[in-house]
Amino acid sequence: MLQYKNILVPVDFSKTSRYALKNAIDLTRMNHGSLTLIHIVDYVPPPYVAAEIPTIYASEDLMIERAEKHLTDWAQELGLSDCKKIVQTGPAKKLIVKAVKENNVDLVIMGTHGETGIGRLLGSTANAVVQRVKCDVLVVHKDPSA
Repeated sequence: MLQYKNILVPVDFSKTSRYALKNAIDLTRMNHGSLTLIHIVDYVPPPYVAAEIPTIYASEDLMIERAEKHLTDWAQELGLSDCKKIVQTGPAKKLIVKAVKENNVDLVIMGTHGETGIGRLLGSTANAVVQRVKCDVLVVHKDPSA
């Protein structure tokens, strides 16, 4: 079995991405590797629309700040104190591929579909990642025990 040392997990906070993360945690600990979590904020309204929607969604900075907090809370809840966390806005496919290259990732573990905006499209995102990265990609389905 390959010794994966740098694992990247795209997280959309769905049950499927949580299950993918749990698998990544086990594999990371088994191989004494490092774990990087990435969350892509899937929609940031343009300024001309921001005035029409509630303030909670109007600011890109606020959306990133909330996503960072949620990602940190999730990591702490799962006992991850020293993992790297990335939150970005933009096209998920491109940003995940970029994170693979920039972080010397040798395995991506991601869910097939999630429940949030990006999650509804994650099947195509997972497929795009498989096609565009040179490392291995483990695509998991929902937790069979859930």
